[in-house]
Amino acid sequence: CYPACSITSGFGGAGAYSRADEYGGGGGGATHIATKTGELKNLSSSKSSILIVAGGGGGGATCAGYGANLEIVGGAGGGLTGGNNFNSDATGATQESTGVINIGFGRLGGFGYGGDGIVQGSGCESSGGGGGGYYGGVSNNYAGTGGSGYIESLNNASSIDGTSSMPTHDGLSTMTGNTGNGYARITYMGN
Repeated sequence: CYPACSITSGFGGAGAYSRADEYGGGGGGATHIATKTGELKNLSSSKSSILIVAGGGGGGATCAGYGANLEIVGGAGGGLTGGNNFNSDATGATQESTGVINIGFGRLGGFGYGGDGIVQGSGCESSGGGGGGYYGGVSNNYAGTGGSGYIESLNNASSIDGTSSMPTHDGLSTMTGNTGNGYARITYMGN
């Protein structure tokens, strides 16, 4: 990157709350590359400096209600659009806005960050947080939604969401989604 590069990984995912025997997971942070340093959420007035954003996945939840422990999966991190959560009660973020809560209540994300998980008295008492992204996902009664990705006018570039096959970190195989820390691999392609 010229004149400078900032690669920030693991920031912007939303926190989660736990209550009794129910647990909500934190949303995954976004990985971004920009020509200006700083956390993604602090670059909203410098959007032209942002080159690439890989959206983080929404946090899941474990619910003890309904007579059984339910494990509820959050939405996948985005390519261009973040994934929806359990039963599409909330939708993932897009490149223009945070996700939308369709049923129930929760917390919205914003530019560069996901919505915090909530504690409530019905459904899952503790919900997962929204994933970070260009725009972050939301949390609602159950699990968080995914944050969106972004690519600024790069040649032969594609944005792959967390439900699709992609190259592994070392480029020797493929994987579906990513677990753990995000990564960015920069390869020099010539002049």
